[in-house]
Amino acid sequence: MVTGPEALTRALTGAADGIRGAAAELAALDAVAGDGDLGITAAKIADALEETVKSGTQVPADELLRRCGLAVAAAAPSSCGTLIASGFLRAAQHLASPPGPAGNGSAASPQARVAGALRAALAAMAERGGTAVGDKSILDAIAPAVNSLEEADGADLRAALAASAQAAREGAAATARLVPRAGRAAWLADRSSGHVDAGAQLFACGWSGAVDALSARGRTGSTGWRAPNAS
Repeated sequence: MVTGPEALTRALTGAADGIRGAAAELAALDAVAGDGDLGITAAKIADALEETVKSGTQVPADELLRRCGLAVAAAAPSSCGTLIASGFLRAAQHLASPPGPAGNGSAASPQARVAGALRAALAAMAERGGTAVGDKSILDAIAPAVNSLEEADGADLRAALAASAQAAREGAAATARLVPRAGRAAWLADRSSGHVDAGAQLFACGWSGAVDALSARGRTGSTGWRAPNAS
C-alpha cells in the first residue's frame, strides 16, 4: 500500500530529490517578488526529509510523517517551511485517525488514502497561511493534485499518481496567470505577474519526485521539469 512505511520512505526520498534538484530555479522564482531565499529553504527541507527517512524506516507511516513535520519545522523555520511542516503534521493526524466517515477509512483504496492525507495537509496549510486556492500560493499546486486523486479513486494506482503529478505541475504553471493575495508577493503583485509562484513550483517538484519514486523510476536527483519563466 502506498501509505505503508516502505512505500512512504521511497516517496519521501523521491520528494527530497525533486525539491533539492529544483533549488536553483526556486531561488530564481522567489527572487521575482520575494527575498530569493527559497532555494536555501528548499535544500533544508530536502535534507530534513532525507535524514528523517534514514532514521525512521521501521515506524508506521503516520509517525514517519509526524517526524518529517517536526524535522522540517526545526530545519526550515521560514514561512514556507512552517507551512509545509503543518501539512505533514496534519497528514500524519489523518492517517492515524480511526477508520470511518470522519477518519482515514482503512478499507479505502490506496489513492483515496493518499488523497485524504493530502487534503488534510491542504486544509492545514490554508489555515496556517491564511490563504485559499486561487491566491497564488503553494495551495494552487496541491489542490489540483488532490482533486485528480479523488477523481481517480478506483483507477490504476500508478496511473492515478502520475495524473496527480501532472495536475500539480499544471497547477503550478497556471499560477503565472494569478494575482498574489498574501505575503510579500502581494505587495509586489505587478512584479509577480507572468511568473510561476515559487511555493507552487516547490510542491510540484516534490510531488513529482515522490511519484517518480513510487513508480519505480528510481532516484533521479530532479523531476526533469522546469517551470515557465524560471531563470
